[in-house]
Amino acid sequence: MASEKSINEPTQLQALPQASVVRRWPIVSTVTTVSSVKPPVDRCAVASAICGLTAIVPVVSQLAGVVLGVIAFRRLARARRAGQPLAGWAWAVIGLVSSIFVLLCWILVVAVLGGVLWMFAKTSATLDHALVIPFR
Repeated sequence: MASEKSINEPTQLQALPQASVVRRWPIVSTVTTVSSVKPPVDRCAVASAICGLTAIVPVVSQLAGVVLGVIAFRRLARARRAGQPLAGWAWAVIGLVSSIFVLLCWILVVAVLGGVLWMFAKTSATLDHALVIPFR
């Protein structure tokens, strides 16, 4: 009868000190109301993103994208300080970053093509000079 436990004998859970007993609190769900009305998106931010991602007129489009991105950031900051809901931070970031990146790429292309043109002009001048002087 050693296998039978006495009714007054504590179980393992009861024998543990109070500090190690895990208490399970009831799960309380809080319901937050989310407005289904989305704030308007700043049009300058969207225009900046469009100008930055599409090169309609290659360099002018990127310059317009940079200017519109800066204007959008100013308008968004002003609206936030005034407590008005206005969305478009991501559009402004996309427009500004892509405009600057593509503008730098255009500058790099012009610099490389200018270097190649300079090398061809120098080589052409050397060849012209060599052809004018007769060989001896």
